[in-house]
Amino acid sequence: MTLVESVFKRSKQQRETLAFADIAKETSVALPEVEHLVMKALSLGLIKGSIDEASAIVKVTWVQPRILSKDQIKSICDRISEWSAKVDQRVVSLEKEDMTVFAQ
Repeated sequence: MTLVESVFKRSKQQRETLAFADIAKETSVALPEVEHLVMKALSLGLIKGSIDEASAIVKVTWVQPRILSKDQIKSICDRISEWSAKVDQRVVSLEKEDMTVFAQ
């Protein structure tokens, strides 16, 4: 569950490359046992992704949802707010580009 929690608290971009060393540190598992831990989580359906043993990284594409604490819900709300702000900025940017195209 520590692995799932560790993955869950990261943004989607941060989940794309989880180093074995980081997983070992956060889960208190010996570095040689990280791959086994991740394989077990994958086989149990707790996470989806892939292991790159040569580079010693894990790419997580999905995390099993579970009951969330208030802090986790706040974290999700913060991420949604950040995403919404980025979308708003992009819309404004596109509207400005449209105005310059039509003005020519």
